[in-house]
Parts: sequence; structure tokens; C-alpha cells
Amino acid sequence: MAQKKGYEVDSWLARPDPRISVVLLYGPDRGLVAERAKAFAGKTGLSLDDPFSVVRLD
Repeated sequence: MAQKKGYEVDSWLARPDPRISVVLLYGPDRGLVAERAKAFAGKTGLSLDDPFSVVRLD
């Protein structure tokens, strides 16, 4: 398990580690979490609308 601090996330999202198969994005700023999820999905080719790839906890 690896935990990234807020200031480390953007640089990690620029080059996600292919060995990591599960990612949990969370935080108090829903907009920032959504932006980072969209960026991660774009880098990995995942669809945010795929219920088998993405779980949203509200």
C-alpha cells in the first residue's frame, strides 16, 4: 500500500505506476477528487461510467 500526500498526487497521476491495480481517491474537496479521478482514468483508459471498474462512495 502506498499513500500519497496531496502535493504528491498530481506528479504521480502524470506517471501512474502500472504495478498498482487499485486506487482510492478521496478528500474533502469533491471537485478536486473528481478532477484527479478523470485524470487517472484518462491515463489508464478506464471509463468512469463502467460499474465494474469504478465504485463511487458518497
